[in-house]
Amino acid sequence: MTKEALKINENDLVANEYINIETEIKKLQEKKSELKETLIRRAEKDKITTYKVDKHTLHVSWVQRKVLDMKKVRAKLTRQFIQANTNITENYTIKITGR
Repeated sequence: MTKEALKINENDLVANEYINIETEIKKLQEKKSELKETLIRRAEKDKITTYKVDKHTLHVSWVQRKVLDMKKVRAKLTRQFIQANTNITENYTIKITGR
């Protein structure tokens, strides 16, 4: 096998492994969401809010959080102020699309 063919195969393996991991993460996140909904429903219906299992304790609780409405903030600020105080960050992103 040539050096070029070896590079392509190694790159394909890395990309395939990355895609497989992303797929597993998505499946796990979906399962986590289902379990979270079950825990929330049990907390609301049966008032079960604490689970002690093995070495962990899981608490289900209702919280309220204050969140600043950025649309309204931007509406009050000038374009120049927003532009002068906007930071630009650079980083890589990887997107996976199906064929």
